[in-house]
This record gives sequence, C-alpha cells and structure tokens, in this order.
Amino acid sequence: MGMVAKKPLKDLLDAEEKQSLEAIYRAFRVPTDQLRRCPDVLHAIGAAFDRANSRRIEPGLLLRYMFNRRKAGDWPKLGRRAEKLTPLFDLLPASQLEALEATYKALGHSIDEYQFQPLLARDLAEHFAQMAGVTEQGEVLVAVMTARRKRGLWPAIFEGQEATESPKPFGDILEVHRKHKYGS
Repeated sequence: MGMVAKKPLKDLLDAEEKQSLEAIYRAFRVPTDQLRRCPDVLHAIGAAFDRANSRRIEPGLLLRYMFNRRKAGDWPKLGRRAEKLTPLFDLLPASQLEALEATYKALGHSIDEYQFQPLLARDLAEHFAQMAGVTEQGEVLVAVMTARRKRGLWPAIFEGQEATESPKPFGDILEVHRKHKYGS
C-alpha cells in the first residue's frame, strides 16, 4: 500500500469553508494572537464553524490554520473592531510568573508543543496550580509564555537540554518543527 501524502495546513479548508471561518472570526472580534488566552472564544469559533460547515475540526487546528494563513498575508485583520484585552505580558504577577517558569523548566517541553497539544497544556495548568496555588487555564499560561518569549524574556527548552537563561528568540519553534515535521 502506498502512503497518502499529507495535505499542507494552508489547504485544510476549501475556499467556501475559509470564507465561513473568516466571517465567524470577524463576528467574535478577538485577534488570532489573543485566541490562546481566550480558549472559550476559540472553542465557540470552532463550534460555530462545525455548525456552519457540518465538519468537525479541532479548535486548536483551526487556530493553527488561522496563524498559517495570517503569516501568508491571507487572513483578515480586525483593526479597530478588535476586542481590547489586557496585554498578556502583564497578566500574571511576579510570583506567579516565577512559578510558571519553574513549572515550564520542570516539565521540559517547548512552548510550541504546549500550543498545539491540548493535553500538555492541561498538564502545565495542573502543575502550575500545585506550584502557584492558583488555577489558570493552560491555554492562557501558554499565551503568557509566548508573549514573554517574543520579547526574549523566556528561557528556551531544546530536546535533551536544560532551559537556558539567554534564550535564542524562536529557537524552540525550529526544534518542534524538526521533531514533529509540521506541515506549513
């Protein structure tokens, strides 16, 4: 038996489904880079897409699709219509950031693995709750780590290595890509 070629992520939806998802995205008014911190909105977008298209696609995969299209310059911008949210960078107090960083180092997964594997994000949230004494959704914790990483203020974790204090910006993205061979 021959292997079935994996379809690139950018081709996940046909033109009609893409238009449907874009309309749903505009209606919710939450920018793609903020959807990880608003998992309820992301799940609502996924549910609306499922109803409109009679096709079930995991919300995390829809988010990856939106990111992919946005990077290609083929995704709508919300502009002034976007919901105004507190910056993720300042969402957690210093003591919780310390607990989150310690949890991240102890678990040893790169940020991108958490973004696209919901079970890992839940595991992160459970360990964080034990360490910090407060409960926060895994998707929100991952969004905070991502915001800090984008500013070069988060340690990088690479396969077989400890977290480094001087991260290489986005180096863990390359590691996850190499490890999992994600489509573009």
